[in-house]
Amino acid sequence: MSSINPTGGPNGASPIPGEGELGRPEHDRLGRFFPGLLALTLVAAAFEIVAAIWFGARILAMAALLTSFFALGVTVARHQIRNRRPLQGRVALAVTLTLFGAIGAYIVPGVAPSMALIPVMAVVLVLRYVHRNRLIVVGAAAVVSSMVILAIDVAAGERAALPEPVGTVFHDGILIAVVLLLLAGLADFAMEARDSLRDLRSSTERHLRVTTARLSIVSALRVLHPQPTPEATAHSIAKALGDLPLVDIAGIFEVSSSGEATVLAMAGRVDDPIEVGERLPAARAEYVIERSRGGAWATLWADRNTPTLHDQRLTEMGIKAQAFAPIVSGDVIVGLVLIATTDPAQALHLVADLPSISEAAAVAGTILAPALLARRETSAAKIQIGQLIAAGAFHPVFQPVVDLRTGLTVGFEALTRFSSGELPDRVFKNAVESGIGCELEAATLRAAVRDAAFLPHDAWLSLNVSPSFLGTYAELASILAGRNRPIVLEVTEHDLIDDYPKLHAATRALGADIRLAVDDAGAGVANFRHLVDLHPDLVKIDAGMIRGVEADVSRQAMIVGLVHFAEVSGAQVLAEGLETQAERETVERLGVTLGQGFLLARPAPVGRWIEAPSPVPATPSRTPHAPVRVPLLH
Repeated sequence: MSSINPTGGPNGASPIPGEGELGRPEHDRLGRFFPGLLALTLVAAAFEIVAAIWFGARILAMAALLTSFFALGVTVARHQIRNRRPLQGRVALAVTLTLFGAIGAYIVPGVAPSMALIPVMAVVLVLRYVHRNRLIVVGAAAVVSSMVILAIDVAAGERAALPEPVGTVFHDGILIAVVLLLLAGLADFAMEARDSLRDLRSSTERHLRVTTARLSIVSALRVLHPQPTPEATAHSIAKALGDLPLVDIAGIFEVSSSGEATVLAMAGRVDDPIEVGERLPAARAEYVIERSRGGAWATLWADRNTPTLHDQRLTEMGIKAQAFAPIVSGDVIVGLVLIATTDPAQALHLVADLPSISEAAAVAGTILAPALLARRETSAAKIQIGQLIAAGAFHPVFQPVVDLRTGLTVGFEALTRFSSGELPDRVFKNAVESGIGCELEAATLRAAVRDAAFLPHDAWLSLNVSPSFLGTYAELASILAGRNRPIVLEVTEHDLIDDYPKLHAATRALGADIRLAVDDAGAGVANFRHLVDLHPDLVKIDAGMIRGVEADVSRQAMIVGLVHFAEVSGAQVLAEGLETQAERETVERLGVTLGQGFLLARPAPVGRWIEAPSPVPATPSRTPHAPVRVPLLH
C-alpha cells in the first residue's frame, strides 16, 4: 500500500496521472534518439578514416577525429539524460555541437556556412530551460558563436580541396547532417511545446474536475442539517457523499479523546466493509488519525496478503484507493470523512481531488463537529464523575435552619462538597448531561444520611433531590431506610416535573415523616406551577429574592404573596441566603418564620454540629427558649 499526500505521489512524485499520459519523461523521450545518433556518428567516423587512408588526405583524418569527438559528446549527453539530468545532458550536447561547428569550419574547407547554423540548433536544445529574461542573452550568444565560426573559416585561409568525388560527397554530407540536426532540434522544441500544452490542458481539466467535485459536494451537503443524534447526521452526510461520482464507499468516523475511531455511518454502491458501531483496529486507527493531522490524504490499496481483518475486507471488496480528511473542532480532530473507489482507473483521481474531500470534511464539520465534541466532553465527564464516585471524592456539609422567632436551630440542610474544589452545581450538571446524574445523587445522599445520624436528634434533615431520582422509589427508599429523624425532600424550582401525581405517590410511599419543599422559589418561570401542583410543606425563597430586600418593595411584595400562599395552603416559608441583619429583620417583619444563610451559620461538616449543637441565638439580647417543633413535621 503506497501513501500519497495532497501535493505529491509516492515518495514525493507527482500524483497527477501521469507522466505516461501527458508526455514521455525526459530521459525516455530524448534517450531513444541517442543510440541511432551515436551509431550514425561512428559510421561517419569510420567512413572518414577509410577515405583518409584511401586518398591519403590528412584533412579526412582530422575530420574523422572531429566526428569521434562529436560521438564522445553524444555519449556524455546520453549518460546525463539517462541519469535523469536532462538539463546537463542538453547543455553537454549543445556545447559539443558548437565546438564541432567551430573546429569543423577550421579543418574542412567550404563548410563554414553550414556549421554556422549549429549554434542556433544548440539554442533550441536548451530553450526549454532558459528563463524568458535571459532569452536575449542566449540568442546573442548563438549569433556570436555563428559569427565566430564564419571568422574561423576566413582566418584559416586557402586549404587544399578534397579530391573528387569525395569532396562533393563530404561537403554535401556535412550540409545534410547539419540540416538534419537542426530539424531534429526544432522537432524536439515542437514536442516540448506540445507537451507543455498537454500539461496545461491536463492541469486545466484537473482544476475543472476538482471545482466540479467541490461544487457537487457543496450542492449535496448544503441541504443537510443536524439531526437529533450524531449517528443520524453522519448517515445523511455519508449517503450524500456515497451518491457522488467516483465514490463507491463513503464513511464517517467518530474519534474519541482516547484515540479510538468508531464508525458512525457507511454508505455507497458496495457492501460496507465495516459495520456501524465497529471500531477500527487500534494500530490502524492510530495511523489514520496521525496522518489526518496534516489534512486530507489518500492511500492506493494494492492486492496483497493483509495481516488484519479490516485490510482483508478491503482487499476482498476490491478497494483500489481511499482518501481521508479530518473533521475538526478548533484544533481537535473529532471525526474523519472517508471516500473509497473500486475502479483502478479512478484511483488516482481520488488523489487529484483531495481538495474535494477536504471540502466535504469542512462542510460535515459545520453540522457534525459540535455534536461530536459535545459527546466527547460528555464521555470524558462521565469517566471523571464515575471515578469521583468510586473514589468517594466528596463529603457532606450541613447548614442549620433557624426559627427566626426564637433563634433556635430546628433543622439542617445537607449539601455536598467535592475534593477537587469544583462547584457542586457544575458537577451535578455535568453528571446529568453525562447520563449518571442519579448515580452521583445516590452516592451523595447516602453520605449525607450516614453523617446526619450524628446531628442533634430534635432537628429534621433537608435533602436536595431531583424529580427523576425521586421517581426511582426503590433506590431512594433504600437510602432513607436508616434515617433517625424526619426528612424534607427539596425539589428545585428549576426542575421540570411531568407527572405531579406520580411524584406525590412516590413521596407518600417513602413514609409518613417525609415532607416536600420547593427550593429556589421565585427564581424561575415554573414557580407558580410548582407551588400549586406540588403542594409543598415548605417554600424556600431563593437567595436572589432576599438580596437587598430591605430596600426593594417589589421583592417585599413577592415575599408577602408567598407568605400568604403558605398560610392558606398550610405550608411554612424559609428565607435562604440571609447575610445581613437588615435582611433578616425585613423578612421576619413580612411574616417569614424560618431562615438560613451565612448570617446565621455557614455550612460545615457534621463534626462542627456534634461539638456545638447549642441553638443559634436570634439576637444577642434574646434569651434562648426550648426548641420549637416545626408544624410541617407533625
